Amino acid sequence: MSSTIECLVLPPEGECSENFGKAAALNSLDFHKNVPGYEPTKLSVLKALSKKLGVENFWIKDESSRFGLNAFKVLGGSFCLFKVICELLRLDSNRHFFKDLQAPEVAQSISKMTFITATDGNHGRGIAWSAKKLGAKCVVLMPRGTSSERLENIQKLGADAWITDVNYETRRLSMRCATARRCLRRLRCTRHKTTWRRGCSIQTAV
Repeated sequence: MSSTIECLVLPPEGECSENFGKAAALNSLDFHKNVPGYEPTKLSVLKALSKKLGVENFWIKDESSRFGLNAFKVLGGSFCLFKVICELLRLDSNRHFFKDLQAPEVAQSISKMTFITATDGNHGRGIAWSAKKLGAKCVVLMPRGTSSERLENIQKLGADAWITDVNYETRRLSMRCATARRCLRRLRCTRHKTTWRRGCSIQTAV
């Protein structure tokens, strides 16, 4: 297993990757609209600030009620897991939605998958929530100094999570190496090699 971090390289200025075009955005929206509990982002108008800035209205997005997690990161996390699952099972992510992954034969395959991530909070909670909803297993590694409340919030979502003895950046690197191998062997995951090779596509989906 390689420990090299793969990065998404953005195209030159003036060009746009198809991963960030209108079709990709609509694909993501279609997926989220089919997730139980989804609601459009609430907007709140700040009248006093609008007046101070000399504009008609100033609106802010309110993600505090997103799937009961008080954070927006679950949107990227859930879509990411969906894209990876579709790729692993050779499903067309443009033609399938959340409910399609709950079909018995598909759900059985998903139940054998394990997703692992390093986080210091909301990202890990979003991945844990998404894995639970999709029927997959989840491992979350948290950096030294993480509060017990954040750990418990992730564990309540069914993830195998714990606080490590290193900082976030070190944990993010090492989860691709020895620790990740131990975790995934212990959980009897059989698909981790495929998941690691898709590091760049996972970052793109998020």
